[in-house]
Amino acid sequence: MGGGSGASKPRFGFPKATGSSMSYWLLSAQGDQLLDYRTTDTLPETADIVIIGSGMTGTLTAKHCLDTWPNKKIVVLEARKFCSGATGRNAGHCKPDRWRGFRDYEERFGKDEALKILDNEHRTWSALVDYARTNQVDCDLWVGDTLDVPTTAEDARQAKQCFDVYRAAGGSADLVKVIDDPQEAVSVTRIASALACYAYPVSTLNPWKLTAHVMRANLERGVHLQTHTPVVCVRAAHGSSASEARWIVDTPRGSIACPTVVHATNGYSSALEPSLRGLITPQPHMCDKVVAPAPTFQGSHRLDHSYSVLVGGDGGFFSINPRRSIPDGGPEETVVLFGGDNPGQAALQAWLDANPEHCVDDSLLGFPAVSAAVRAFAESQFQGWTDGARPAKYDRSWSGIMGVTADGMPFVGELPGLPGQWICAGHNGHGMACIFTAAPGLVELMAGRSWAETQLPAPFQITTARLSHLAQDLGEQALFTSPFEIESIRKSVIPRTGIADEQGLRPFIHTAIEAPATAILKAHFKILQPDKDLMIEFMSSAYGRLPQSEPPSKKASPVKDVMPNRWAFLVDADPSNDLTTAILVGEYKAPHKLKAATLHNVMSRRPGDTFFPQAIRTKLPEEQLAPAEQPTRTGSNASSYRVPGHVLVAQVLCQAYHYIIGSGCEYGYVSSGDSLVFLRVLADAPETLYYHSVRFSVPPILKPDERRRQNAGLRSGSETAVAHIVSLCLWAAETTPRPLGWIDTVRKNAPRWPASKVKTDSSQPRPFGSPDDKGSGGGGGGGDTDEAGPRDPPRLPLPSGPLKRGRSPTRREPPSGGGMTALAAAPSKPYGSFVEEPPRLPYCTQACLRGLTHGLPLDSSCPNVALHRKAHRHGSKAMRRRSLSMDGHPLTAASLASLVVAQIAANVDKDCECLDKRGMYGRFGVLFKIAATGYGYTFVGKSVEAADYEVLEREAHVYNAVPDLQGRLIPVFLGVVELARPIPLRTFIDVSHMLLMSYAGPSLYARHLLPRNVDMDAEADRSMRELEIAGVYNDDRRDCNLAWNEEVRRVMHLDFDRAWLHSPPKPTPPSPLLVKTEWTAEFGDDDSDSRAMKRTRTTDADT
Repeated sequence: MGGGSGASKPRFGFPKATGSSMSYWLLSAQGDQLLDYRTTDTLPETADIVIIGSGMTGTLTAKHCLDTWPNKKIVVLEARKFCSGATGRNAGHCKPDRWRGFRDYEERFGKDEALKILDNEHRTWSALVDYARTNQVDCDLWVGDTLDVPTTAEDARQAKQCFDVYRAAGGSADLVKVIDDPQEAVSVTRIASALACYAYPVSTLNPWKLTAHVMRANLERGVHLQTHTPVVCVRAAHGSSASEARWIVDTPRGSIACPTVVHATNGYSSALEPSLRGLITPQPHMCDKVVAPAPTFQGSHRLDHSYSVLVGGDGGFFSINPRRSIPDGGPEETVVLFGGDNPGQAALQAWLDANPEHCVDDSLLGFPAVSAAVRAFAESQFQGWTDGARPAKYDRSWSGIMGVTADGMPFVGELPGLPGQWICAGHNGHGMACIFTAAPGLVELMAGRSWAETQLPAPFQITTARLSHLAQDLGEQALFTSPFEIESIRKSVIPRTGIADEQGLRPFIHTAIEAPATAILKAHFKILQPDKDLMIEFMSSAYGRLPQSEPPSKKASPVKDVMPNRWAFLVDADPSNDLTTAILVGEYKAPHKLKAATLHNVMSRRPGDTFFPQAIRTKLPEEQLAPAEQPTRTGSNASSYRVPGHVLVAQVLCQAYHYIIGSGCEYGYVSSGDSLVFLRVLADAPETLYYHSVRFSVPPILKPDERRRQNAGLRSGSETAVAHIVSLCLWAAETTPRPLGWIDTVRKNAPRWPASKVKTDSSQPRPFGSPDDKGSGGGGGGGDTDEAGPRDPPRLPLPSGPLKRGRSPTRREPPSGGGMTALAAAPSKPYGSFVEEPPRLPYCTQACLRGLTHGLPLDSSCPNVALHRKAHRHGSKAMRRRSLSMDGHPLTAASLASLVVAQIAANVDKDCECLDKRGMYGRFGVLFKIAATGYGYTFVGKSVEAADYEVLEREAHVYNAVPDLQGRLIPVFLGVVELARPIPLRTFIDVSHMLLMSYAGPSLYARHLLPRNVDMDAEADRSMRELEIAGVYNDDRRDCNLAWNEEVRRVMHLDFDRAWLHSPPKPTPPSPLLVKTEWTAEFGDDDSDSRAMKRTRTTDADT
């Protein structure tokens, strides 16, 4: 038991990567394949539950998650070897406290809660023993009496007083056998200074073997275990395509998107979650293994009990665990494990206060004061210890990291303010008597049960009030990471082999630059707008794009998507808004590829108007003409050729330039770890790239202490990389994303790097083509020529003056006299006006759109019915003739679909809004809100790339199979269209097909927007049963694919790409209808946009 550290600043850190000491338990497990086990060679990209930590807590949590959700995908991540943390390093004691802590608990929590804490420990012990016996676990389980032995008069007095208070309060005193007579106590305990003895049943065991048994059973049931996979960050998943994923778990091997994260990292928990710093402190502790002397403590004379020997009124004690051991080729011997808070641990604590960088150091192979205290106690207290013919052998010491909480109670529950992140940690060196009830209790909470149903003591629950109270007790804490913590992070995120590629650079930049910048920006926004919840999030993917999977760890860069390595989003986390906007794109280059010296040498010369032409004209070997980001390549003759520095820098700037344009952002940056280049493209002058480069040179000093002293005065705070990124983010946060029409127009006309003469596979990123080479340029360009050779390079004159840093970063005219320089790619030319006019109308009702598809009268309750009627009055004669009612619809589903195609082709930014920034995307598509201009029809369009067109076709079959359920259990289906002009999304994909349908309502994922008096789960089940009766079976039932429709008071199912039909649907028309004929009949042939009409799939009703 214990409280938080008395240090003035909170201590935290990640697990030590290498060099950990070898505990008694881990030594016995050497050679076991589970130590380095990985279920798969590559890290899964998604999971339902990610558990961080493979000790007893993480492993047992995985078991109970499986028991609760057998079909969920559970991934357990371990930073080092399996179960190599506190569980694999403790003294092997499962010793529930029967009485000693009662008085302290009663003073703090009251009598009832104090009794419950002690009863819970007994319940935990019983659960552990029952599991081991029932499953016949080979874990060297021993069940017998432990002896609590006071050895000083003060200890004896306090022990008697506490036991009497416990008994008077109604505690289970009958379970404790008390010996008050000192002589009898000495005889029973064999401890010379024993003054009393309190005996009760406990267990000792091999904790690694028990945990391994549970994990092996987990693996057989489908759990994914990934060892040697340290987690460096858990961040919000605003950009993940896993629709229910709240969080991205980042590791050096890749990232996992998931809705649920469990922190089972005990003392390391505060390294990942800053809100726990100072509340959970990593605390090294020592254990010693001693081979007892023979024959006095061997064979029939061995110790028959475990012990807690109280050796001082301040609470100091020895935890003693006798073990039988059979060494190779030798007789059985008694091994005694010494742990606990013995007098030598105080010296260890003093040393840690003076050397706080060792707060997560479990490499200690012994601490003199601790080992000396163990030896002194054994030789002075155990009767006959020094009389044996074979003396005791003090042959092994090791260290382990406890998780010590500020109030001595573990933290169990959902982390406040972080929905979907759960914790079971901070066991205060007493985890074996806690975890077998705490872990299943945590899973019960995850399943939606109340705290009372877990039967756990109330002080274990992590709540906002508890954290706030503890934070007030601790006082003001440091906001920035201390030097020794930075050193710990450095070792965790930089592999010993160095950074091999851009993926390896990502954890370093995130930890060293982005994470502190994010914290500063969040505090800044809170000061400016305290009523809002604004933040900047850095992510590895855009909306609806999964993070890249783990690349090969080698020098050559893997083939990658033509999209940036990094995105910065401005996030408004207010549940009523929930808006995520891309404001910045970044590109990483490994330091050995884009060296800081190379970048500095090129950029410091202020490249002139011949910079790009010279780079383009530079002759390179054939193999060097492939993807521009590859700086060096070894040919078949084993001779290496390096791309000239000015060519490499030009390629990198061109690549980043097109990323900025394609993302619709105004700002971007390039980073190689030790240098940054900040970039800007103005909306009305997109041919010019503004840049500013900074180098953060650090002399190579290997010793941490010397490096920290040097870094303290290396540069001022305003000159650090963090300060530069913060400033760039503040500028970018004031900008407005460019309209999609601007992206489409500028992307087609922007100058590109000439294409390679070498044939490039279409799956690889293409180099940037020249402005005239539209047929071969990459980055989203288009054209009507297939020529591959480079043409005359673009003219790239420098402007007369550099960019001035003005008050507003959003101004469009290039200022003069400041810190940014401009590279003009071509003479400026007008691009016209691009103004976003998103649809402002509310969505049409289900009845309205169902009436449109079935030729029924208008729905008077539709909020847009006035516009429908106005359009009907002013419609063509042919249209009015087709209407069956004076209050009929002005369009049919087919003509509405063709109108949408023409409208988007004319202006994608008018009455058409992409909803990805509001999280409305899935595996294949992204939703648009669309209003038919002049007609008032407002609905949604699910858009996909051309390659995914069949997904919409399959969904159309489902909708057509159950027309009677449309507008009640599923949205109203309006048709599938092929756009005349694909829409360029800011995620670097072009969508070309849309499924048009009614808006179903807010998804069940957004429970805060739904009525509280409706059981949504029951309603979802009811809708699913009715769909199945109709023959529709959906294998992808998730909250994000379900919506509550207030109009029909039903849960609607949507997203049928994984649905199947029990019986074949009614056949759809064998070929699409040519909508132009109907368009001409109704609207005439004088519409200038009629040329944009494409073939459109319509519904059965229209046919």
